Amino acid sequence: VATTGIRVDSSSHTLVERVELEGLGNSVSGGGINLGIDATANPVFFVDCHEHTFAGYGLYGDKVSHFAMIGTTIDDFGGGEHGVRIQGGTGSSAGQLAIDSYFAENTVLSNDTNGAVEGFTFRGDDQNIVCVNNHVNRVCDFAPQNASGSGSNEHVSNALLEGNLLYDPRPPSYAYETGFIVTAQHVVVRNNIFVNSLNAIAVQGQDPSNAGTGIAADWVDQVSIYNNIHYVLPPTGGDIYKNNNMNSVVHVNTTGSLIAQNNIFVEGVPSAQSSFLVSDHKGTDTVDHNLMFAPKVSGTLPAAAIGAGGLIVDPLFVATDPTGANAFHLSPGSPAIDVGAMVPVYQDLVGAARPVGSGWDLGPFEYTP
Repeated sequence: VATTGIRVDSSSHTLVERVELEGLGNSVSGGGINLGIDATANPVFFVDCHEHTFAGYGLYGDKVSHFAMIGTTIDDFGGGEHGVRIQGGTGSSAGQLAIDSYFAENTVLSNDTNGAVEGFTFRGDDQNIVCVNNHVNRVCDFAPQNASGSGSNEHVSNALLEGNLLYDPRPPSYAYETGFIVTAQHVVVRNNIFVNSLNAIAVQGQDPSNAGTGIAADWVDQVSIYNNIHYVLPPTGGDIYKNNNMNSVVHVNTTGSLIAQNNIFVEGVPSAQSSFLVSDHKGTDTVDHNLMFAPKVSGTLPAAAIGAGGLIVDPLFVATDPTGANAFHLSPGSPAIDVGAMVPVYQDLVGAARPVGSGWDLGPFEYTP
């Protein structure tokens, strides 16, 4: 039987602060909802809470308006649901929107025994989303709830993903997933770190075999990907990724536009066919000034797809442990310093001004002597 811990219903200006919830949900799947928000509640704030040891949802919001979750930890949970799910309506439900969501400084860590399907997801007709400086260990998305398109006439738009760490520390054999999925319009993805995922970011329309049942092919449009890092380096001698090709950014099943600039992709399989971008070229790809490093490849990367001004070289990170204070910072002499395109990213992941020196640095950290 599903259980709800705190439900905010038909109220205004509600603050839930420094509350601990433990053990909700009395089954290993389809369990409880720790925090619930009804469409009639506006605005609602969850601040510095801790939810843990449960099966189900950390938070479920139904067509919410003006929602914020800040500084909250959701951990040791599973049951095949989501840490946070904000659900809008559909195109057949006029006016039923989730609008104005702010999700910042949170930690969402599923357990590994019966894990969550996603860390956080913003679905349905959902507008104006800001997700910044969160730490998550499962795939996340801005996307309709059914990727096939069947029954998913849902339009996500106007969203920012910035400064997040998406890191699944399980052995990479489990990480045949994308770090973040974008099936949305007007989206900026910048200064994020993706570790262990086979693909960092998938910008994708819905399955064209379901034409007419979901969003149109031109809906996924104006997606900009700046100054991110994608790092996946299996142990030496291992075939954990089965030596498949790796790609950092995927752009398929949409006629919309994609921009990808100033990103760093470090991958560790020996396939020379890996590339920064894989695209079906149905839409417009603007790709330049990206860096790719594939230390296990013998020879060249003939289809690196890093674009004009791109580099195939070791970025010379200070450290690569995602939990360390200096992880993925650039060391003195890094070839990623001052070689980026001028992009609308005026601070790095820790708030340092960009640019320092003669130009933008690649990746989420601006080098400061």
